Amino acid sequence: MLNHVSPTLHVRDMRRSLSFFEGSLGFRCTFKVHDDLHPEIPYAIIKRDHVEIHLQLREGAAGSSSCYITVDDADFVWQEVQKAGVRVLRPIENSSYGMRDFNVADPDGNSLGFGQPIDRG
Repeated sequence: MLNHVSPTLHVRDMRRSLSFFEGSLGFRCTFKVHDDLHPEIPYAIIKRDHVEIHLQLREGAAGSSSCYITVDDADFVWQEVQKAGVRVLRPIENSSYGMRDFNVADPDGNSLGFGQPIDRG
């Protein structure tokens, strides 16, 4: 039985990414790899509600990742990201595949989709 998935987003600057996810999207950091020899954090885990995302420092691959997060209320999350001034890749809409969703970008350009199933009843 599969129970959980944790996408990994590649980032250039971990502190900037943590600040973005915590300050703009309401995540909290639950784990960081500390390396006393290097000032940068190479790996961290952030969480909000039941969603966990791993952040990995990867200079060359930063901005090439994406993930899609199913939410209970897409309009509520849309309002949150609008207030936070998050860069929008695709505004909220009812999509042909049965989701009310939108896409935003983190500071490195990784795509984050948020959506809820449209009640077709």
